This record gives sequence, structure tokens and C-alpha cells, in this order.
Amino acid sequence: MTRVLVTGASGFTGQHMIRYLLGLDGDVPEIYGLYQNSTPARREGCTYIRGDICDRSRIAALVNRTSPDTILHLAGLNRGSLQNLTRINLLGTENLLHAVVQEGGHARLLVIGSAAEYGYAGTKPISESTPLCPVSDYGISKVAQDLLTQRYHAAYALPAVVARPFNLVGPGQPESFVCGRMVAEAGEIESGRRRVMELVSLSARRDFIDVRDAVKAYWAIVSHDRFDEECAGRAFNVGSGLDYSVADLLSCIEAITGRRYEIALPPSPPPELIPTQICDSSLLHNVTGWRPSIPLHRSLQDMLRLVQGGVVS
Repeated sequence: MTRVLVTGASGFTGQHMIRYLLGLDGDVPEIYGLYQNSTPARREGCTYIRGDICDRSRIAALVNRTSPDTILHLAGLNRGSLQNLTRINLLGTENLLHAVVQEGGHARLLVIGSAAEYGYAGTKPISESTPLCPVSDYGISKVAQDLLTQRYHAAYALPAVVARPFNLVGPGQPESFVCGRMVAEAGEIESGRRRVMELVSLSARRDFIDVRDAVKAYWAIVSHDRFDEECAGRAFNVGSGLDYSVADLLSCIEAITGRRYEIALPPSPPPELIPTQICDSSLLHNVTGWRPSIPLHRSLQDMLRLVQGGVVS
């Protein structure tokens, strides 16, 4: 039986990843989920292990103990100081890469990058050959993580690959993301706890990809029959190929709920460093056959249903 280690098991993507793995047809892998702070919703079929990705000796012991065939490295920090972002995203990843090398370097390893690595690259779809030019501390830390992963592949023949997702969306998304915040505020307005939806901008455009599609992409990459020849050492964009403005998100939420929302914008909004981003994921499709299947309307609908106490499949 294949053994899979998922880091960041209590996070937004990690929980969806484990749920997807447990629902695979055929032989379900033996799954280990690493988490640090918040306790994940436990799922039968996954062994949860508490640990800090920045604890080098503990990560080495974890890899030795579980001896995974595949590692999905989803743990990371997306906000905070450059020091903390670097410590977790870069040094934490180095601990994991080093541990895999020490164990013989046989485990396939997928590391999650980010569209933030590209910064603003104009209005055309962004391919993997687009220069990396981050405009945020988060983006800087992810570029460093990305380059480190590629160095380990080159130096140690580590079977590692990077996935660069664009803006994730989907049920359970925290309020630190724009869609998560808008859906939460819509729910608060519905229940009378809030009157106005507070937004920073209506014009910024992003490529939104449902997390349930994203985790399928991650698995399509790391489980590829010709992983060593076609995936290892590369980076793959994961996105929808469509871009929507915040105003579009608002209109979609209003169409779903059947009501109009009063909006509050800051009198002096900060400059928009990335006016638009749209993904070119043709490389991923050509190599794995993956395509997104969940439209943005359904993503937001499922998010709103979950906020209102409903069940999402």
C-alpha cells in the first residue's frame, strides 16, 4: 500500500487533500497528516501527527517513522513578517527536503508554491516560463522555497516538483482570503450581525480555482505514471484560465443570495500592486490531462451553504 504524508493537515487545503485521498477509487493510500496548532477535523483512515515543520530533528524522525512514498507539502504561512514567512516557508521546507534525502531520497515530493511568485506580469495568461518577480514578502518566501526545491532536485536527484496554485476558493476557506471574507460577511449580514460589507477594492482581477479541483491537480502530478521523466524538477501552474474582479464576486454572491449588499470602501485605498492575474495551466493539462471542473458560481454557492450550516459534498 502506498504511504502518503500530508503536511499542513489542519489547513484549508490540507483537509480537502486528505478528504480527496480517502475517496480515491481502488486502493486508498495509508495517510499520515502532520499538523501543528489547530486540531484538524479527524477523518477515519488518516493517522494524525502533531509536529512543527521547523523542528528539524522531529521532521527527520517523522519521515523515518512513516517512510512515505509520497509527500504533499501543504504546510506554510501566507501572512506575517518576512522573518516568519522565511522561517516556515523556506527553512521548514528545507527540513523536509533534507529529511527525505537522509532517508534515501526515494519519496516523491510535491511542494506548494504560489501565483504570488510572479507578481504583476501584465494582462496575458501567465505560464511557467514567466519571470518570477514577487511584490510581497509572501511571494519572496515562496520564490525562495521554489528555488530551494529545484536545487534539491538538481543536487540530489530528489523526485520533487512544485505546484503554483492561483487564488484558491472553496468550502471552509478562512476569512484571511477575499472570497472567505466576503462569504463570511454576507452570512453576518444575513443574520443581522453586520450591516455593510467592507472591501478594499472592487477592481482587482484574479484567477480563482476551487480547492477541490486544486487537490486533484496536485495528486495528478505526484501520482503520474511517468513522474520522474515528465514532472520531477518542474513547476506547474494550477488555475482556471479565467479572471474575475472583486465586483464580479460581489455580483455572484448577490445572485446566489438574492439580495443586494451595501459596500464600504476605504477613502484612500492602497495602491493595487497586482491589478490582474490569469493562469495558463496548459502545461499541467498537457502532461496530466487535468482540467478544472468546478465553476466559481458553485464554489461560492457551496461556501455560502456551509456558512449557513448546510452540508457540502
